[in-house]
Amino acid sequence: MVELTLPAEPRAAAVARSHVRDLPLDEETLEVVSLLVTELVTNAVRHGRVADDTRITLHLDVVGDDLVHVDVVNEGPAFAPQPRKRAVDCAGGMGLQLVDRLSERWGVENDGSTKVWLEVKRTT
Repeated sequence: MVELTLPAEPRAAAVARSHVRDLPLDEETLEVVSLLVTELVTNAVRHGRVADDTRITLHLDVVGDDLVHVDVVNEGPAFAPQPRKRAVDCAGGMGLQLVDRLSERWGVENDGSTKVWLEVKRTT
């Protein structure tokens, strides 16, 4: 299990991604979880209406033999992340579409802060 609290700043995604390696996972699952953690933390920083003292909490856990559970919590005001259609010539905007396609399931919980969670099936 990994529990990490980060300042809501641009480098948070890279720091979060580096901690995914602490999980006992095969290389393919590590790559998928790393990508999705990067997307969720980046979204929390970019779209979470963060203030200078806002923190992001990352929780990673291997559940049973076949699932990895990820929570990313933004302490800032609640927001509702949703996949959106991306223009062909747009450089960004695919994050939640990747989450939707690569995770088994995912969701959003708002209770004054925003928690985006997902589960990824282990490949081995």
